[in-house]
Amino acid sequence: MLYSKIKFRNLELKNRWVMSPMCMYSAENGVPNDFHFVHYGSRAQGGTGLIIVEATGVVPEGRITNKCTGIWNDEQVEAFQKIVKFVHENSESKIGIQLAHAGRKASTWNGKQISLEEGWETVAPSPIAYHESERIPHVLSTEEIKSLIQSFRDAAKRSINAGFDLVEIH
Repeated sequence: MLYSKIKFRNLELKNRWVMSPMCMYSAENGVPNDFHFVHYGSRAQGGTGLIIVEATGVVPEGRITNKCTGIWNDEQVEAFQKIVKFVHENSESKIGIQLAHAGRKASTWNGKQISLEEGWETVAPSPIAYHESERIPHVLSTEEIKSLIQSFRDAAKRSINAGFDLVEIH
């Protein structure tokens, strides 16, 4: 059964092996690099039916860490296009992307607390910290929430432009 095809609307997978999104913490300024190319390309070469790229920030301050991928600008789209093109041209695998905003969990954490001058302020719909040792997030206004929703829309369009076969909203 795991090796049988499955179809979801217009998306047909060659098998039922799906690689869940796993953060790699290896991007620079949200841009996927050679590490990501090899990581996702090798999974495609290995026969995975569907690869879902790690939680990818729709805005810089929505990433889990400063090493997470993003898709808020053209440089990131171009880098993802190379990965998607390789997967499509060298395997039968499909590739999707998980769009995310980490909310109160977003931070520039890299093993230590980093000052706001070096990082960014976390945001959330309420003033509740992710953990007692974390900062209380900025409470989003209605307008800021609307802007964030638009960022998800924009990121979905960029994902389609990058060639992804599906978009997952986290």
